[in-house]
Amino acid sequence: MSDQDLASHLGPAHWQIQCAIKERLLKRAQEPSDRLEQVTEVLVDLSKRLSTRSLGRFPDFYPDINSLLATATSEIHIACDFVTYAIFSAPNEHERYVDTLVAKSKAGVSTKIAVLGPNARKELLHRQIGSTGEQWQLLLDNPEFATRLSYFCRRQHCKVDSITSFEAEVEKLQGEMGDVLKNLANISVHQHLDHMPLHVWIVDRERAVFAIPRLSFGQYASEHGFDTRDASLVRTLQANWDNIWTGVGPVMKMSPVISGRW
Repeated sequence: MSDQDLASHLGPAHWQIQCAIKERLLKRAQEPSDRLEQVTEVLVDLSKRLSTRSLGRFPDFYPDINSLLATATSEIHIACDFVTYAIFSAPNEHERYVDTLVAKSKAGVSTKIAVLGPNARKELLHRQIGSTGEQWQLLLDNPEFATRLSYFCRRQHCKVDSITSFEAEVEKLQGEMGDVLKNLANISVHQHLDHMPLHVWIVDRERAVFAIPRLSFGQYASEHGFDTRDASLVRTLQANWDNIWTGVGPVMKMSPVISGRW
């Protein structure tokens, strides 16, 4: 691909960054090999200037969600599958997530959260962890799942030895999270009745973290996150969120429900 074709493909902003990277790398290539570390630092620095960045796989981008929410000054718009997002996979970050929402509520930031309806939540949970003893054993044979389950039980002071008991414990936590949110000013939680085409966290209509769900049995980490401050992309994400929000059902009654995004 020629430079002209590449410029057209990347767009003006990304082409300028590409040129800056090329210029700096050519300069570094003339220096001793022990400067490789500095070259890496240059690449990292330049990547941070991109308007849209990959954040890695679920739940590794949860800290980025929390950092984004902490910057909100007027409004937060969220669409994700469950109120207790990643409480199983990233409990410490989930706790920070709740603390941030509470703090923003007290600061007067308007927060609207759209989540899946109960039937969709149950269906997604069964897609993730199955519904039979054989499927439960397959999960226990996965060292990553077994480690997370052990920590989950210690943290919640509970015993989980089957899919049924796992569902019951996560169900209880979902209800507790709902009780926290429903008593906060400036926060609305609605349930979407069908499916969630994307997960998105938008702050002040200026910046967002988003992810495209792609889940199947045992593959709870296949979701990939992105951060963007690109004005056009944020507008598109906001339009998608608006469609999700206007299609939601009544305000969520926070009796215990089964959560599938662990």
